[in-house]
Amino acid sequence: MKRSGSSSTSNSKFPREREGSPPGRITVDDQIIRLNEQMDMVLENQSKIIDTLRRLTNSSGGQSEETQESLLEDRELQKFPLTEIEQLDIVEEALNDPENRYFQQMKEIIQPEDKPRPGGLRRHFHLLMKADFFVQFNYDGIHNKYPFKKYKNFNNAIYRIRKHDGYTEDDYVTEMRAVFRAYKNRKRKFKVQSVTETDLEEALDVLDGSFFINESVCIACGINLPQNAQSRKELRELCKITAEDGVSLLVKELATGQIVAVSFNKIQYTPPPGEDHFFLKFRNEVAQSAQARRLMDFMIEVDERIDVCAMYNMDCFCELMFLATLPSHERLGLGRALADYTIELTKELAEGKGLEDINEKLRSQRPAAVTALWTSSFSQKVGRASNFKVLNSVSYEEFQFEGKRFSERISPLHKLCEHVIHKF
Repeated sequence: MKRSGSSSTSNSKFPREREGSPPGRITVDDQIIRLNEQMDMVLENQSKIIDTLRRLTNSSGGQSEETQESLLEDRELQKFPLTEIEQLDIVEEALNDPENRYFQQMKEIIQPEDKPRPGGLRRHFHLLMKADFFVQFNYDGIHNKYPFKKYKNFNNAIYRIRKHDGYTEDDYVTEMRAVFRAYKNRKRKFKVQSVTETDLEEALDVLDGSFFINESVCIACGINLPQNAQSRKELRELCKITAEDGVSLLVKELATGQIVAVSFNKIQYTPPPGEDHFFLKFRNEVAQSAQARRLMDFMIEVDERIDVCAMYNMDCFCELMFLATLPSHERLGLGRALADYTIELTKELAEGKGLEDINEKLRSQRPAAVTALWTSSFSQKVGRASNFKVLNSVSYEEFQFEGKRFSERISPLHKLCEHVIHKF
């Protein structure tokens, strides 16, 4: 996998920077744009086919006045997705008749065959209004945007289509606000690339700004507390050593150049006889604080409950060790993107591709899977979306630190940790 960054010698422990995206890979935003364009083409072609069929149907013989009026209406009918205010105004006026043809078209777009589209309005509203037109609005019309709530008939039509048991008008307004946020965020561009020596300190700062503060086991072990800066320093050192493998990834926001999400990944393999594995060695030789040692003990214990190498007859895998996104950039799918890229990168290494970009000492290794410990309901959702298999689940009731169960410090939203695998 080609990864972006500055040039370095082939003996460097960090991956070389390369321009461009990995071969065959496109960014999350590019995927969304391409899908939107393809759907727009489908709808446009569908409309052309319908118009052609109407003309063929009415081409033989004379046409009644009723038929001629119908054809005139068809020519004046606004096509979805709408692209300008004038079209929306026409549809809004026409929807004074709540059962007119626009309503039926909208219903077929939103819920074809009375079945809601997967992802709902957040993923498919561009089928009603083109995305670059829709983002000129927000629901209330603040910040110099057009007020979407002004179009009462249009909103009412969507609400009636979406309505189901327990779904209220307040629910609809909440959903539409989420739709506006989703389409606003689609305009933001991000790039996934390797963690290089140049980017390392800023990538580690993402952990300080999110992972060490909000991650469940960090909270349980007190790593999030201001007075435990030494534990955070030690875990930064863990990630520095991990980054030398050359398989850790980050997400940059293109407009600002800011690193907003990271995935510190470690190539794990069976150590030589008499030598400790990576986590135990770091725990015993580097970690000094009680907080960092307790976190390492937790990781080691949960890992050892399932012998993944014996279970899957392999001697090497990539561990997605720490996954973090800045709070300001959550809910944008960046964690999912990093998980997916980690899988693709590891697959390529398993096939002997991209070896020149990783640590020279690891080029003989062929990782056969990606593993992780998902410690929150949020990361567990990422895992399901990326098709990780749950090997084991452990309750936070089982673990203690300084006289308190982990569950007493961790939010009740996060009740357990999942040991997972994505096997090729």
